Amino acid sequence: AAFKNNGNFTAGTGTVTFSGNTDTATAYVNGSSNTVFYNLTISKNAGAILLKSDADIKNTLAVNSGTLYTDSNLTLKSTAALTARVAPVSGNINGKVKVERYIPARRAWRMLTAPVTGSATIYNTWQNSGVFQDVLHTFVTCPNPTGGNGLDASPQNNVSMKTWNAATQQFANVLNTNTPVSAGTNGSSDNTGYFIF
Repeated sequence: AAFKNNGNFTAGTGTVTFSGNTDTATAYVNGSSNTVFYNLTISKNAGAILLKSDADIKNTLAVNSGTLYTDSNLTLKSTAALTARVAPVSGNINGKVKVERYIPARRAWRMLTAPVTGSATIYNTWQNSGVFQDVLHTFVTCPNPTGGNGLDASPQNNVSMKTWNAATQQFANVLNTNTPVSAGTNGSSDNTGYFIF
């Protein structure tokens, strides 16, 4: 079974559900167009769902049973009105997922975290690998950026990202963003927190 989108699929506020108890074949979502789901539910007791093309979730992803293979094509969207979420997972999600977080446009310090593990760096993720694209790049500044430390120049020559140092009980300046977003790689979410301007 396939969900093929080569045109315009309008999600509205509905739910698309992949289900089945005996179909052991892998169903898939593909096509030349980005598919935007409002709610996507996977309730497949046999087989799996594979995302072969870009798919966005606007509200809720529910994996009740079966396996969702993302193939790095899934994005959890975030706008001023709504941020996507993953309901408690009873099945499996296999693969990388892009997670967006809408931040209102105003100058302020924000406390952010990314509850993930792995080797993704602040520079490669939050700073979009140094490539500025509207709404896809976070500027992280410091005095005298070297290019090798992943930081952006600041007209005010200020540090714009800090993290908590438990040993000193103070915020510490982030002077290199070529470091993992979360510290550990043992399979649990480390939730390193950042104070960012």
